[in-house]
Amino acid sequence: MKHYITSYLFLLLITGLFSPLVAQVKKVLYVNQTGVGSSSTSTSDPDEDQVIVMLQSDPNFELTYVETPQDGSNLPNLINFDLVIVQENMSSGAGLLKPDGVLGVKNVTIPIIYNKASAFRNGRAVTDADAVAVNTQNLFITVPVANQSHDIFSGIDFSEGEQLRITYQLSNSDGSEIGDKAIEIVNNLDISTSGTLLATVPQVTNQEKAIVVNYFPVGTQLGEAVTDVLNVDAVALSFSYGPLVRNNGKNITSEALTIWRNAAYLLTGLPVPSELYYNPETAKKILYVNQIGVDPGTGGGSTPGYDPVIRMLEFDKHFTVTYVETPPDGSGIPDLSGYDLVVAQETIDSDAALFQPNGALGVKNVSIPIIYNKTWAFRDGKAVTDADATVTATQNFFITVPQANQSHDMFSGIDFSGGDQVRITHELANDDGSIGGTKAIDVLNNLEISTSGTLLATVPEVANVEKAFVVNYLPAGTQLGETTTDVLSVDAVALSFSYGALVKGKGTNITAEALTIWRNAAYLLTGIPVSTILYNNPALFKQILYINQEGVDAPSPEVSTPGQDPVIKMLEADGNFKVTYLETYSDGNKILDPQFFDLVIAQETLSSGGAFFMPGGKLGVKDIRTPIIYNKSSAFRNGRAVTDADAVATNTQNLSVTVSPQNQSHDLYSGIDFSAGSQIRLLAETSESNGNDGGDKAIEIINGLNISTSGTLLATVPEVSNPDQAVVFNFWPKGTQLGENVADVLNVDAFAFSLSYGASVNGDGENISPEALTIWRNAAYILTGLTVPTTLVANPDFVLSIDKVGETSAVTSNVRAIGNRIYVSNVKSTTEVNIYSITGALVKTIKTNEDTDFNFKTGIWIATVETFEGAKAVKLLLK
Repeated sequence: MKHYITSYLFLLLITGLFSPLVAQVKKVLYVNQTGVGSSSTSTSDPDEDQVIVMLQSDPNFELTYVETPQDGSNLPNLINFDLVIVQENMSSGAGLLKPDGVLGVKNVTIPIIYNKASAFRNGRAVTDADAVAVNTQNLFITVPVANQSHDIFSGIDFSEGEQLRITYQLSNSDGSEIGDKAIEIVNNLDISTSGTLLATVPQVTNQEKAIVVNYFPVGTQLGEAVTDVLNVDAVALSFSYGPLVRNNGKNITSEALTIWRNAAYLLTGLPVPSELYYNPETAKKILYVNQIGVDPGTGGGSTPGYDPVIRMLEFDKHFTVTYVETPPDGSGIPDLSGYDLVVAQETIDSDAALFQPNGALGVKNVSIPIIYNKTWAFRDGKAVTDADATVTATQNFFITVPQANQSHDMFSGIDFSGGDQVRITHELANDDGSIGGTKAIDVLNNLEISTSGTLLATVPEVANVEKAFVVNYLPAGTQLGETTTDVLSVDAVALSFSYGALVKGKGTNITAEALTIWRNAAYLLTGIPVSTILYNNPALFKQILYINQEGVDAPSPEVSTPGQDPVIKMLEADGNFKVTYLETYSDGNKILDPQFFDLVIAQETLSSGGAFFMPGGKLGVKDIRTPIIYNKSSAFRNGRAVTDADAVATNTQNLSVTVSPQNQSHDLYSGIDFSAGSQIRLLAETSESNGNDGGDKAIEIINGLNISTSGTLLATVPEVSNPDQAVVFNFWPKGTQLGENVADVLNVDAFAFSLSYGASVNGDGENISPEALTIWRNAAYILTGLTVPTTLVANPDFVLSIDKVGETSAVTSNVRAIGNRIYVSNVKSTTEVNIYSITGALVKTIKTNEDTDFNFKTGIWIATVETFEGAKAVKLLLK
């Protein structure tokens, strides 16, 4: 791509409509030694360990599992595979790993993951008398800052330090019981390529000669024999097999599996994902219980099942949340044995049978750790027997944490530098979260508590710190009340926070500190190391879910990296928004529940026939419950998002849209100047579908779609045949039926756009105009209920092209400036002239079949000339 700088301006022509580049499926051969496995029911089956499960669930891979004797006689021909993985259960002296073996250093013909560090010793895979294996009992590896950006660690969060946990427990070799296996490294191995060690452990003696986590590029010699040189790229790991399969896969961390995944992507040439792979077996299962019928009504509270605590827990990699509503008798509560924690929310009646002795959540009966957020239940004749216990409904916004308790894990991440007080809520509320009311913190006094010092925070209404509930940690064995049988058999936390105050303002009323206390309680009770970072309440921002197709990629450095395109950058730079970016397969299974968000953006990369768009899909017309921007007009055709045999997609090469005068005052165009005419320039130029220069992609519209609401089309292009049945830029209000099926009616407001994704990402922002970004911004403001700005979005990267200025062109029509007039001459066919400012704003358009001239303003301008012969650009200086 060419860039031109003159003394006046820096103008660039770049365009691109970018469709997803989904790579061809890669074939992986996964090799265990014959006879691997144990008779224990608590270990993964050999062909179902978590690495295999992960790769088999990834559509980018097709995995073949084999067990082979040490000689490799069961291995198929490697020519049919893209990657081979040799697992740690293989004997270190196996013939297949030796110099003449099929997976030997010099012989292996396809990229390989060697997870058998101890094989790289003398007389085995290499010749090196100094190489020695060290069986460590480390559960962690350390990744130096310089290596944290390596693709092998993509998606892993290092915000809390350099250490990564690989496994939770030591194990024996087959995973059937506790042992001494975790990470087995090699020291003193000659490695010809420097810097291959990407992670270390304390037992490493020389980083240039060790194996822990290594990337060996092709050409690397291993050991002393000059013939033992890799002809392929390889990754070497040092993770014991027993810990991988122990406890049916629950023993390996998400970070360890992410390293495995990244190695597979890296060695097969796939773009490495940027998100952590979560081990589905390790997530703690939380049962979150409200009373049946809880409802915010029209008071502005969070939808039940989507309150800020649930959102926080559901989006935490450590948890999965099951939400239930139950009658007071607890009949809606499932078997607790399938969960690690239960949360009993304040909405439950204080005298509910489920709290009482012999109830499902009764003090002596509850069988898993519990958060009781219902102080009212701990009164006489309810959860306990204690005639003195009383509740005071306070209107405190703050709790006070004595200095001695500030280091308790319940307050981890909270800053006490400003004093002992912690704000819990901003305003009082009614029970349903509506405005007004008196609810904030309900304090329990005079309850007999057998364990001393359980109260961690207080309020002025507390009468006796040994007999009060505000924020309490109750260890197993604690008796509550006067009855000696009412003793907890599990650890518990008691909170005193009003549900109405929690959900008021759709969660904006609860502080980050209060949510951090909730989070810490969940971590503490499920045995997860408690985070040291304050949890920021996402409800204080408008949450946007931005969805691309899985596998979307940048074909060159001049194309935006997925997740960092100009639209996302603009929204992230706006203090009102937080963007969650994800990529999904066509089944939509990776799409997070849209109701946790304020806006969904379905980007043009998504497959028009993806199940997520179809009726019943997460983004389906009748199914979506969150305002949405559909930037995928071609999805609105028969058999896709709608039923409509007449709907047809048309790929146009328009770089501009026309906005009629009556639509120019619509909030979608707030900040855009129409003083020079009705056209808005969106793109600099058309492009190929992969985002590279050239091609014919720009705006893809729909004609012939039945739209029940009239006047939804807010901009047009010449190819539109009927404004009431077209999709270019449309606002579809709630209640709009799309297509012929009467069930396909929107339950939310929506915008429909028709911009190809590549137009936004080509040149990493240089090809998308400030006006186009302003339209995106305004749509986000409108759909999230914010006041729309009246300014144009600045995009200093956007410049029009003068790539063709001065170059030979087939276009015979000429444009030149003399004085204060512009002359169009040598016109032999219909000629369109567009005149732009140096910032890219379209100022004037004319179409002519003959020579013409006209007055124009003083300054420097760019004129584009288009005829059937092609197009060219000319710089004009008017005096």
